[in-house]
Amino acid sequence: MKYKISNDDILKPENYFHKFDLRNNQVSFLKMDRDSFKKSPFLDHRIQCASITSTSIDLTDSCIESLFSTNHHYTCNFIFHTAYCCSTLLSRAVDISNKTMVYREPVTLHQLAVMQRRKEEFPEQHINSWDKYFHFTLKMLSKTWSKNEISIIKPTDSCNNIIPQIMTVSENSKAILLYSKLKDFIASNLKSEGRRKFLKNFVMRSTRDAKKYSIFNSINPETLDDAKSATFVWMVSIMLYLDAIDKSAHCKTLDAEKLLDDPFNKLKLVSKHLRINLTDNEIEDILSSPSWNKHAKNTNDVTYSNADRQKEKINVLKQNANQVEEAIKWSQSIFNWEDALLKLEKVAL
Repeated sequence: MKYKISNDDILKPENYFHKFDLRNNQVSFLKMDRDSFKKSPFLDHRIQCASITSTSIDLTDSCIESLFSTNHHYTCNFIFHTAYCCSTLLSRAVDISNKTMVYREPVTLHQLAVMQRRKEEFPEQHINSWDKYFHFTLKMLSKTWSKNEISIIKPTDSCNNIIPQIMTVSENSKAILLYSKLKDFIASNLKSEGRRKFLKNFVMRSTRDAKKYSIFNSINPETLDDAKSATFVWMVSIMLYLDAIDKSAHCKTLDAEKLLDDPFNKLKLVSKHLRINLTDNEIEDILSSPSWNKHAKNTNDVTYSNADRQKEKINVLKQNANQVEEAIKWSQSIFNWEDALLKLEKVAL
């Protein structure tokens, strides 16, 4: 079912800008309400719309072009992440009506990141219009339900290649760069067959991102086993983070393990950095709520604690001990990641 959208209505949060349809030179919107944003684990194909209504508008339409201005500065904040590091958990924790409006993994930013990474696959007209599409997207993701709320965007991890661009045009924005340590990241990728298969997607993307770093020139990703593949992806992710903190003073890093080990104090620091201004009582409420004590990605209310995570990790590492140790040793011959982690720690929350 289609619905019409006016110039003024485009700026209302219930009209959610879902994605670009560049093949047909259109953008599409979905009808949402506050609760449907909260319920949606991600804003991709798993989005839970308020209704089945949608609309598409030509990119050349005057109501769209009027919002293409590149002179606007945005006040939305960001939670970037390296995948499998509790970013969904954190984004749910800070999703608080009348304080924040959280956008979890919008397709649009992913599309823009892909365009930057794979320019040769897109028509020149769209590559030349990237800046306009970029500003329009940030404008759409800055919408909130009230003036009291601040927008918080959790992009997909595929967007880490455009963190510097995002932080440059968002001068008033703050960002958290959430990550996990190498061994934790390897374990997360080896924990199921589904994740091992999806790891191939990570590797393909990282192969493109790695081209800007000479330390990876000797690596042939096609020859790597699963543990080394995860290690390669992690190393590239950390390099992208180092670029981000080098180019923006508004980025703070956060080790997922420290968030889970000391959630009260880390959430307090997150709240201060993202300007949410949570009280101690509000943080206590978050930590006792289902949003913190259920599986963040699972909509079936599956209980999932830090102890469950640790037990799961230990089992995976035990089952794959030789492969994991070989991957870590291999990484140390390529990348001084301990020094890299020290650099991340210098700007940690």
